[in-house]
Amino acid sequence: MNKEAHLTLNSIRFRAKSANKETVELTAVEFRILSLFIKNKFRPLAKDRILNEVWAGNKIEKKTINVHLSHLRKKLHLIGRTITHLERSTFAIESLDTLIHKPRASQHREARGL
Repeated sequence: MNKEAHLTLNSIRFRAKSANKETVELTAVEFRILSLFIKNKFRPLAKDRILNEVWAGNKIEKKTINVHLSHLRKKLHLIGRTITHLERSTFAIESLDTLIHKPRASQHREARGL
């Protein structure tokens, strides 16, 4: 079981708690975004899918999700997680421990001379 699976949510108080019992308060939107990642077993999610499922078809600007992901990223960082931006507007939640030893996609491109 990966470390992300040890993240639990409190739907009454909109909180996320790590296996180490560290807790962060979330807004309703941040809670829905994080719930979506958990529901999908922390698989990477496309920005369009997050928009469709969290905002249920309501018209919002795409940059709105960037703001919410940025706020959620800062909060998750406090409990040892982060949201990483993958290729083509796709995002994933990862443990900070795994990121220490994992090169970023841009480093892979630089290594290949791209």
